[in-house]
Amino acid sequence: MDEEGGGNGTLACVERGYRADGAIIAEGSNLEVFAANRGAWLVSAEITGRPIHASLRGFGENAIEKMMKVIQSVRELETKWMTTRRHPLLAPPTMNIGYIEGGVAASTVAEKCIMKFDVEYFPSEIDKYGNRHAVDKDEIVREVEDHINLMAAGDAWLREHPIAFSWYQDCPPFETDLSDPLVQTLADAAGKVTGKRVISGMTAGCDARHLTNIAKVPTVVYGPGTCHNAHVVNEYLPAEQYFQAIETYMEMIREWTK
Repeated sequence: MDEEGGGNGTLACVERGYRADGAIIAEGSNLEVFAANRGAWLVSAEITGRPIHASLRGFGENAIEKMMKVIQSVRELETKWMTTRRHPLLAPPTMNIGYIEGGVAASTVAEKCIMKFDVEYFPSEIDKYGNRHAVDKDEIVREVEDHINLMAAGDAWLREHPIAFSWYQDCPPFETDLSDPLVQTLADAAGKVTGKRVISGMTAGCDARHLTNIAKVPTVVYGPGTCHNAHVVNEYLPAEQYFQAIETYMEMIREWTK
C-alpha cells in the first residue's frame, strides 16, 4: 500500500511491531536475488528571473535559460559519480531530470523555473583505497548543492539570486550482508528452480528499506519481471517467470522452515 508514495503501508506494519526472521520483497528482479538497492533523494530546484517583453530579452533574466545551466551542472556531477563511485552489486549512481516548468508565454522572458530531479546514491561504497564505508545521505545533499552553487557563482544573476533547493522525498537504500542465511538460502532455492543462482542489486528503490533500516529484518528482493517493464506503457511480466517465482517461494519456505 502506497509503495510509490514512500512505502507508508510497509512503514505502518513496522510501526505496529511486525517482525520476522527474514523478508522477501516481490518486486521484479528477473529472478535474481537482490541484496541491496540504491537510494533516491528527490529534489526541487527553483530559479527566479527578471521578466520583460520578449523583444527586449537582453534587459531581462530568463529563468528557463538559467535552469539549463543547472541541468548541465547536474550532468557533470553525474558523470563524475559514474566514473568514481563503486559498489560490488550496484550500477553507478545516476540523476534523472523528471519535471520542469517555467514561464507564462512565448512573448515573455520567463520569471520563474522549477525543476525536479532524482539523485540516486549507494548504501555503501568502495573508496579509491579499496575500503568500504557507509554513505552519508546528508553528504550527498551537500555535494549536489555545492556542485551546482559553484557553477552559479560564475553567473552574475544567480550569484545574487541563489537557487532555492527543496529536498522533499528520501527513499533510502537498503543492504543485507551477503553471508546472511536469507540471501544464500533464497539463492540456492532460485538456482534449484530456475537453473541460475545470481545475487546482485536493484537500481530502483523499494519497501525493503523500511524492513531493513527500521525493523532490522534481513530483507531481499526477488520476483518475476524486470524494472525495464515498470513505469512504461503496457507493463507486463513473462508468464514463465511468474510461475517460476511461485515455485521458488515454495522451495524457499520449505528450506527456511526446516
